[in-house]
Amino acid sequence: MVRINLLPWRDRALQKKQKRFIVFITLSCFTALIINAAIYVFYHQNLEKEKLRTKFLEEKVAVLDFRLKKIKDLEEKIKEILKRKEAIEEIQSRRFNIVLLLNELKDSIPNSIFLTSLEEQDEKLVLVGRSDSETAIALFISALERSPHFESPKLKIIEKKQNDRKFEIRVSFSPHYGTD
Repeated sequence: MVRINLLPWRDRALQKKQKRFIVFITLSCFTALIINAAIYVFYHQNLEKEKLRTKFLEEKVAVLDFRLKKIKDLEEKIKEILKRKEAIEEIQSRRFNIVLLLNELKDSIPNSIFLTSLEEQDEKLVLVGRSDSETAIALFISALERSPHFESPKLKIIEKKQNDRKFEIRVSFSPHYGTD
């Protein structure tokens, strides 16, 4: 019988398999490395894009915050202007009230009464004057009571000096005062 020595053939086949295995492992590692690098670059680019988007949005938010601050400032200025406008309108509406008040006083004062002082204190009018008689003062008070511009006149002081009487009357403005 013939004996064939298959050991060198087996060794060569084993070496071929080992070389193929090493080449396959090297190619697999190289392919995995390329895939990992591609994934890293992809995610890195997406991360950079997101950073740019975030920066863009932060800039836009800052611009909008600045605009909102300007709007709030303008709203405050509008409120101040409206308050001023209301004050001016109130002053404008009461502009002729002093004329009405003096005209009403002129019509209410009897001939024997002389006013020496006319003052406004705490929404009340203080009238100081002189008269020849207490009857004239009483007529004056009743005329003030009938007036649509005055209410609740109160006599505070009467000082008698010979034929002269000094008086002080406090009268409130009626709620209709200033609506004419």
